[in-house]
Amino acid sequence: MRRQDLAALALLIALVALFFWRLWAPNPADRLAFPEGDFTHQYWPLRRFVARELAAGRLPLWNPYIWGGQPGLADPQAAALYPPAVVNALWWGADFPLVALELEVVAHVMWAGVGAYLLARRLMRGTTALAPWTSGVAFALSGYLTGFPLQQVSIAETVAWLPWWLWALHRTVQVDGTTRRLANGVLAGVLLALAVLAGHPQVVLYQVYLGGAWLLWLLFRRARGRRAVDFLVAPVPFLVGAGLSAAQWMPTLDFIARSERATLNYAFVSTGLPWDELVTAVLPNFFGGTPLYVGPVVLGLAALGLLAPKRRPEKWFWAAVAVAGLLLALGGRGGLFQLLYLGLPGWDRVRDQERVLVVVALAFALLAGWGVEGLARGSRDAARRVQRATAWALLPTTFLVGAFYVARAQILGGMRQGYAEVMEGFLGNALMLLVLLVLLLAALALARRWPRVGSALAAALVAYNLFVVNQPYHQGDRPPDAFFPPDPLVTAAQQAAQEGRVHDPNVLQPAANAGMVYAVETLSGNEPLRLAHTARFLEGVPSWFQWELLAVQHVLSEQPLDPTLFTPVAGREGAALYRLKQPRPRAWLVAEVQQVPSAEVAWERLEDEDFDVYRTALVERAPPPVTGTGQVTLVRRTPGYVALRVEADAAVFLVVSEVADPGWQVWIDGARGQWLRAYGLLVGVPLPGGAHDVELKYAPPNWRLARALSLGTGVLCSLVWAVAILRSRPGSSGKEFGDFVGGKAG
Repeated sequence: MRRQDLAALALLIALVALFFWRLWAPNPADRLAFPEGDFTHQYWPLRRFVARELAAGRLPLWNPYIWGGQPGLADPQAAALYPPAVVNALWWGADFPLVALELEVVAHVMWAGVGAYLLARRLMRGTTALAPWTSGVAFALSGYLTGFPLQQVSIAETVAWLPWWLWALHRTVQVDGTTRRLANGVLAGVLLALAVLAGHPQVVLYQVYLGGAWLLWLLFRRARGRRAVDFLVAPVPFLVGAGLSAAQWMPTLDFIARSERATLNYAFVSTGLPWDELVTAVLPNFFGGTPLYVGPVVLGLAALGLLAPKRRPEKWFWAAVAVAGLLLALGGRGGLFQLLYLGLPGWDRVRDQERVLVVVALAFALLAGWGVEGLARGSRDAARRVQRATAWALLPTTFLVGAFYVARAQILGGMRQGYAEVMEGFLGNALMLLVLLVLLLAALALARRWPRVGSALAAALVAYNLFVVNQPYHQGDRPPDAFFPPDPLVTAAQQAAQEGRVHDPNVLQPAANAGMVYAVETLSGNEPLRLAHTARFLEGVPSWFQWELLAVQHVLSEQPLDPTLFTPVAGREGAALYRLKQPRPRAWLVAEVQQVPSAEVAWERLEDEDFDVYRTALVERAPPPVTGTGQVTLVRRTPGYVALRVEADAAVFLVVSEVADPGWQVWIDGARGQWLRAYGLLVGVPLPGGAHDVELKYAPPNWRLARALSLGTGVLCSLVWAVAILRSRPGSSGKEFGDFVGGKAG
């Protein structure tokens, strides 16, 4: 890599660091965290749970802290197998702070910019570093990447691998020799696997389809222009990516199949942007956000890039990607999504189609880079045409600014506060658009006489535009330690959690997910995925019966509770922790077992006045005989593991207060046993008479197969790279080997 490339990348990384300077401001009084939202209330609790499990030397296979317990690793947003997230969790340890996740996200924004730079550098071969630098900045600081993905961590971290994936696919096609193609195909597969492990299946879907279209386009162009390409290598990136990431996607698909998301319809998944929000491409925050914002400078340079005379067929591919992405972002309103929904797999499984704007952001970033390349090469005719279009755009923009000024002067005083703020926002956006158009005109005029000066000014304008417009929307109004102030009930709840679960109706913060933050098992939760039968139980069964089955020993409440049933344990202003006077065991033996046709019938029986859950178990299969009595002792319990000692004089039925899931395995005295679902929710284990050591261990269904696929693919990838190394020239340097694998850009 040349010095100018290293300098350009250093400047790009420094610009992203400056964009987020409030996170690490030298003056502590200036520091601000990301805004309160999904980042603080959903992703950070989940990642803190993972960090605590990894610090304890366990994979987070089971999450006992929300909804009474559900699969942990199978939740893709946990990113439990994603190498950067794992390293970050191990570095910070069990007390994983909020700032640790913020730094991780910022690092991924930098990584996305570097990937876009390298992709553009490969496509804009023979040009200076200025054009690909423009593409890197335009993507990293785009309204999309600095918008809601900062709140949706899994989106940001998956998106970061998109340009790298496309870069590796381009290398796979452009090199000569089967071994070289295979080695680069393996590299592309590794990058795809990292995107899968980052945790957002919807963005992965976009990446796979875009990568497939990109690869086919490159292959057919090369076949026509030079010689036939070995199309057998084309599936390698996809197969390697699927194989390496099998340990994540196999449990995830199994979890989704048993979750509330198992059945979706067109109305649910076809949501997207309304047509009028397309205006936010140039008027930021017009409708409450900036996901589509690319700005007038990037749009102008993209137009120039398409008009520049130098032949670059790739430009038209990316122009088509931008158009298709905009249509898809409209969801059912755009028409294109309906065709994909009916004709291609996967599109019926994802919602909020505006997330496809990531490919639009990348397409415009690459086209803007080609525009700067055209300016640097002195493409006067193209610059003149874009300059003329920009000048025409000044007329309606100037009229818009004047209209807003008149409206403000005439009617602002009589407006309600909300409308006044909207009017001020419109005026500010219009003024910014006017200033940027004038500056773009100046850059184009300079480029016609001094190409290098004009192109440098245009690149600087891209950075300035995106920096000043997008920066305010990612910053909150509080420092990290102000989100969740000290609460004496936290310590009390942590102590209470040693006895049993705690019912927390959003008293502790972050609401619904405080259990994951403080290692307190609760019946609440706030995650996109939840087991369907758990959801039906928690929404259809009264709280008292939920507490009986799920071993709730303590209740947090903002209202005083009945002193005949509850004993106050700790309190603060506005809330208190109460202990139930009647104990709720973690496991118990029943005197009889009855069969019911469904879980719903079992839950109806719970409300019978004469029904005792600690005497009678309800199962949905032929019940085993119960002829004895005995006692059960809890020996040890950790997330995903329960050890019990049972002593019985004859056959008994053991009920364990763990949410039933196919991943639970029962071991009786070291041998594999069987279990039944009890009460439509819990694990029930038939046992013969005598003394028995019973263990429950959780692992995702098909976990051994998933791990074997990932491990086996990793071994095959290592062999391919070993062959590539052996076939390189003896004594070659690392640079020469990199050239061998990468080949020329073509």
